[in-house]
Amino acid sequence: MGLESFLGNPKAVAEVRGMLASGRVPGALLFTGPDGVGKKTLARMLAKAMVCGQRRADFCDACDRCRKGEEMFVAAQEDLARRREIKDPLRRIEGLVYFDLQLIEPITRYILIEQVRQLRSVAYTHPFVLPRRVFVIDPAQAIHWQAIDLLLKVLEEPPETTTLILVCPNAYELRPTIRSRCRRVTFLPVENSLVEALLEEEIHLSKAQRALATRVVGGSVAKAKTFDPAEFQRRRQPWLDFLDAVAGKTADTTAA
Repeated sequence: MGLESFLGNPKAVAEVRGMLASGRVPGALLFTGPDGVGKKTLARMLAKAMVCGQRRADFCDACDRCRKGEEMFVAAQEDLARRREIKDPLRRIEGLVYFDLQLIEPITRYILIEQVRQLRSVAYTHPFVLPRRVFVIDPAQAIHWQAIDLLLKVLEEPPETTTLILVCPNAYELRPTIRSRCRRVTFLPVENSLVEALLEEEIHLSKAQRALATRVVGGSVAKAKTFDPAEFQRRRQPWLDFLDAVAGKTADTTAA
């Protein structure tokens, strides 16, 4: 396990490796590119590589630090899921606690001002357990407009102990002042050959279904992993029936 297990986007992986090898990972990164190509996955990998106790410029996913980091990411997701179920807006954001490795995602439609305020309050403090804090903000374009200035202040005065990784499909959805303070890592659709190999190995589709799925998902690993041929056919059939009906009417008109 390690960065070598990441599927596709070799340039993005090489860029991340280079930052790790140099020991100069910027305080703010922006991972941008199509949905479903692994931006958040690589952000989590980078976070663990920055704290791994066994490997340099990579992560082992087996040492105490890597395991602890993964536990923190999972706990953060579970906490978000719990908060999304709370109806009372005040209770929903009550008692926010951020781990050393932290996913910051929308609690409602937005990443709320209280979430960014908590980020700012702990970003400049010493990590609790691990040698560094890494906060992954996904999707960054969901940050509430009232919280943008708070985030910008952190980016303008980057903390020594914390790295921020913003994940956003389209960088231009973010303010220029945000973009200019982040090192951008660009992702592309995953190559068809890799998507088809993934489908063959994990989804166990027929050859024809794999070819269809590869065309449909457009280089998205996330879509490939959830592709359902029966559901695709169900959604496609009304359009095929409509086209058949149009073609039939055209043929009748021509014959007349």
